[in-house]
Amino acid sequence: MFGDSTLCAQFLKGYTDIPFFTNIKPEDIEDVSSHFIPLFQESRDSDIVKKIQIENTDLYLIALIEHQSEADADMSFRLLRYMVYVWTDYAATQEKLHPGITKSKDFLYPPILPIIYYEGTGQWTSALHFKDRVFMSDIFEEFIPDL
Repeated sequence: MFGDSTLCAQFLKGYTDIPFFTNIKPEDIEDVSSHFIPLFQESRDSDIVKKIQIENTDLYLIALIEHQSEADADMSFRLLRYMVYVWTDYAATQEKLHPGITKSKDFLYPPILPIIYYEGTGQWTSALHFKDRVFMSDIFEEFIPDL
């Protein structure tokens, strides 16, 4: 489904409540998976990373898509790690295009929509939030990313 731009656009329109996706077209979606797989430092051939141009602007949304057949207790951490790789690469690319841009207070990182596409037969039993995988998160909750 995510390998096909038409189906991916239909999924984003139909299964998310994000207004930006209302007018998304298949040609707005670019597969950049081959660029990121080496950064993930593990054999993740099934992972899909899409770069999506939204409403004809320079704002991009990068969707990370994880295909899972079993619940993975470490999935929230893996997604956080992937997101950091994508943001780091984005900053490096922008620095090459516009030296010094990332030091500007106006520089913003693109949003990332992590999607877990779970194909298992049982319930997903792993934590849904990253903070639930952090020791003493009840005490340090305000300092832990809420993913």
